[in-house]
Amino acid sequence: MSLIIPSCISLSCIFMYNLFLFLLYTKKVPLFEQFRVKKTQWPWESNPTEFRDGWRKAFNVILMNHFFYSPISAYISIVCSENKMNKKVEDFPSISDLVLHIFVFSIIHDFVFYWEHRLLHTPWFYKNIHKVHHEHKITTSLTTSYAHPIEYIFANLLPVGLGPMVLGRNCHIFTFYMWIIFVTFESIDGHTGYDFPWSPLRVLPFSTHPALHDYHHSHNLGNYGAYFIFWDTFCGTNMYYRRYIEKCLKNKEESLEFK
Repeated sequence: MSLIIPSCISLSCIFMYNLFLFLLYTKKVPLFEQFRVKKTQWPWESNPTEFRDGWRKAFNVILMNHFFYSPISAYISIVCSENKMNKKVEDFPSISDLVLHIFVFSIIHDFVFYWEHRLLHTPWFYKNIHKVHHEHKITTSLTTSYAHPIEYIFANLLPVGLGPMVLGRNCHIFTFYMWIIFVTFESIDGHTGYDFPWSPLRVLPFSTHPALHDYHHSHNLGNYGAYFIFWDTFCGTNMYYRRYIEKCLKNKEESLEFK
């Protein structure tokens, strides 16, 4: 049961969010379309045949990641952390403790993910592992989990359990489950191709957003953080994105002058 619950929570979140996004992708509701990161066509619109062939390949990899590698990683996480977690009903976390613990988990996860992500962009790791995830230059929720198994396990899954491991018995099992929900939605949110200002994830101070990750995929440069921008800012790995935005704004101002 301990192995099934985390997997079921994650898969349920993936299904629900993607169902909502499927409606956005197909119906193109004006209320939501204004928050598109890019106004270009979706991959299935611009080149249906290429997208269909690529999706068949991606779908098989995603199935393996979710139904084979995820349970294995969940088991490792459970053995290492859940057995040390507090499961007492009388110690059910307060709202403040829940928020604080998830924030701490986010800090830990973001730090590890940032440096792992930078490592994956070094020549050997990119060519042999991370290039798989970057086959899709336009971000969509469909390919969020499309990654090489090594990347999926060591960069996407195992770091999620580090925060709960650090807190040990100070972490309640309910907090762990809520953390899984948060991580799943955050991961999909970064690949949606939409940048919703009302997203709960924007509440985090110095939080990243989908436009940053979309640039990362389209230009293959910088913006390595998962939740926050301060590691990219401190290490200067978001300077490419900042220059890109400055150039876009300058071009926009110049075009307005000639109208």
